[in-house]
Amino acid sequence: SNRESATVYLDQRTNVAVAAIGAGWAKHRPPPAGKETQVPAHADMAAAEEKAKADCLGMWTKDQAAIAAAVRQPEQKEDPKELLSYAGGAGGRVTCLAEGIVNASCIRVSVERNGATKTVLVYAAGVQCPKLGKPAQGGEAGGQDNGAAATEPYAREAKHFTEMNVLQRTCELVLAGTDKFGNLYAQITTKPEGSDASGGSAAAIAAAGHAQSSSVNALCPIKCFFL
Repeated sequence: SNRESATVYLDQRTNVAVAAIGAGWAKHRPPPAGKETQVPAHADMAAAEEKAKADCLGMWTKDQAAIAAAVRQPEQKEDPKELLSYAGGAGGRVTCLAEGIVNASCIRVSVERNGATKTVLVYAAGVQCPKLGKPAQGGEAGGQDNGAAATEPYAREAKHFTEMNVLQRTCELVLAGTDKFGNLYAQITTKPEGSDASGGSAAAIAAAGHAQSSSVNALCPIKCFFL
């Protein structure tokens, strides 16, 4: 195998693998029979799994209803115009989960509608962010070979900012409309933990210097703050 393995720490203290096992979201994989482990935290992982089992955490739960609810159907794509119509047009509000960050101003979200979970790309209205270049063949975004487009300055920093503030959070979309290409624009807000205030992602991106206002896609007002 050509796979490379490493121990990942959060803030130089928390072993991510041990934390995931302890929360019940992963299983400890012991070394093959007759071989010594190459994982320094082997004992910690085994102990974390035993505790997670004892506490019935995550995948070790005995709640059959919770197990059934945790099974998601294969991803379906939401039609932007249908979602806009479902929400009552411009100004309609939709609750969603931010599942992926394409770039600083484009987020892939999942929406529960009519008993199904669907994903759709949403663009933050009112801002224009630096673009990530198209990857070269077999390379990463921003490469110059094989006709790949160059990444604009601060594109990665801008994307990272959005990832840190939005990714895997429950958000509210205030829908603004679609453009001539069918792209969906919205004011994207999220609620910081422990706070009643919600913040607009576009305003936060611009305030951090990772975007500039744009009249091209300024389909709705941007307000509030992020974190």
